[in-house]
Amino acid sequence: MGTGLFLVLLFSVVFSESESEKYKQISQKLCNGNAINPDEVQFLMQFLAQSENIEITDLETLQDFLCGNKDYFFPNKEQLAKIFGNSGYFHNEVKVIIKKEAKKFMKKLGTQNPDIGYHLKSRRIILKNPITKRTVETDLLIDWYIP
Repeated sequence: MGTGLFLVLLFSVVFSESESEKYKQISQKLCNGNAINPDEVQFLMQFLAQSENIEITDLETLQDFLCGNKDYFFPNKEQLAKIFGNSGYFHNEVKVIIKKEAKKFMKKLGTQNPDIGYHLKSRRIILKNPITKRTVETDLLIDWYIP
């Protein structure tokens, strides 16, 4: 009985060949500059979340990631609210902790108040100097701070 449950769970996480092909087709369509509909956007986001454990919440970041433009993400206020429950919690609590734990990286950037993003695959926190736009990847994982 335990083995059967394991196989059912394994099958539910693995995508069928047709879903993988659909993912490739929609990705190519997007990267070739063609418009995709909201259902296709949602499909791509769910596919990445389930197959790669990569959570992307907006079309611009999705296009940047899939089309090779960049593999990191600096969330805006609305995206922070979605990730952390509310953006106030991030700015008042999480960012304060990250800044304490990332002092050596902030020193490299020459800023005391960096923008905070993360690498979409490794999930490592990336700090950005809001003035110079220089970035540095830290050894901290964003998942450590998500409630």
